Amino acid sequence: MSQHLDTLRRTALILVIAGLFWNLVEAVVALWAGTQTGSVAGVAIVIASAVVMSILYVAKMRIATQMQSWSLRAEAMETLFCDIQDLTILVGLALNALLAWWWADPIASWILIPFLINEGRENLSGHDHDHAEHENYTPHVCFCPNCFYGLRRCRAVCCAA
Repeated sequence: MSQHLDTLRRTALILVIAGLFWNLVEAVVALWAGTQTGSVAGVAIVIASAVVMSILYVAKMRIATQMQSWSLRAEAMETLFCDIQDLTILVGLALNALLAWWWADPIASWILIPFLINEGRENLSGHDHDHAEHENYTPHVCFCPNCFYGLRRCRAVCCAA
């Protein structure tokens, strides 16, 4: 069973690396060719997705806090990552539309690369890295402003554990 999981992890890693490589190549080709693409329908879909993903993130984090569910918190973080992707696309498209910066959309896509690398690193290691070295760590799901609305692990300093 462990060998099967290792094979699945390796396959997932290869797919993530291929996706990163494709993103980089596509952005470089768009920059080299000086092309711009886009559609009103595409922009509307991205805007709708950004709104829906934001609402879902907040709802999932509130429920995860009430249930103290780390699984639901992880799902909420994935929803937030989708929202970050939408917002990155919107920034690139807005700069392109408002300032005629045709190169802004491909460059904006590169902003996602550090997030993707960090996500891949966390998934391959099986845990996230921000709490292991802290001795005062209290496993607590929190959605308060002091914890950046769930972006930072709560140390139970700001709220009751």
